[in-house]
Amino acid sequence: MSNNVILANNEWIEVTPRVKVSGPHHEIFLEGVVSTQPENDDEDIRYENGRIFVRRRNDKDDDRHFVITYRVSVYGQETFTNTRVIVRKPSK
Repeated sequence: MSNNVILANNEWIEVTPRVKVSGPHHEIFLEGVVSTQPENDDEDIRYENGRIFVRRRNDKDDDRHFVITYRVSVYGQETFTNTRVIVRKPSK
């Protein structure tokens, strides 16, 4: 799991996590994105043409963590991998 730290500005932020696989027969699927403020996920996580956008609009809560989950399929066997994106609370 790797961390990408981004400062909050209450605007949409494109995140581009990377998954490395080796071998010719791997397939990678985006399974989903969740955050530490799941009640706002429908409003603050957006998928567009295979791209992922996130945002934080609440400057009162702590840093917001988004966990992006991928499924990797090889010859019918599946494995899951996660990467985390942290959007920092703005400093005042």
